[in-house]
Amino acid sequence: FLLLVFCVECPNRDQKMPLTEKETALFKDAFVLFDRDARGSVTAADLEVVWSSMGRTFAEGELEGLVKAASPSGSLNEAQFLQFMAQMKSKVATSEEIVDALSVFDSSANKDGYVDTSSLRHAMLQMGDERLTEKECDLFMEIADINSDGKIQYRELVKYLTQ
Repeated sequence: FLLLVFCVECPNRDQKMPLTEKETALFKDAFVLFDRDARGSVTAADLEVVWSSMGRTFAEGELEGLVKAASPSGSLNEAQFLQFMAQMKSKVATSEEIVDALSVFDSSANKDGYVDTSSLRHAMLQMGDERLTEKECDLFMEIADINSDGKIQYRELVKYLTQ
């Protein structure tokens, strides 16, 4: 599936958020998948292959730097991987933060919960470090503008994207 998220600066960005039992189990399973050669550790290259297949990209050297910060050897065992994922979890915007970011594009005086597709399209193509391509933006608009009226009900969109 394709999940497009406007990630805003989160106030707790540098704090680790503890993993739930469900997340811990999920990430333990993911570790096995990431550890493609079954050596008991994963590297930035292992993580990059999997994350890029899910549409998540990192700036040159960014993921490697994050992994090396977690483990100077540059590879993570399962326990280090779980700590790393807890840290990465804190870098993901919450539903409320995404709604707040999208509300910036709500030009109505009473913030009625709708965003004009043209202003959002402009932002997605022109702003930020990771701009979308025209094709990606078209796909997003097709999904987001449910009734093709040029407006996106962003609270409902965020619910859909984060479920």
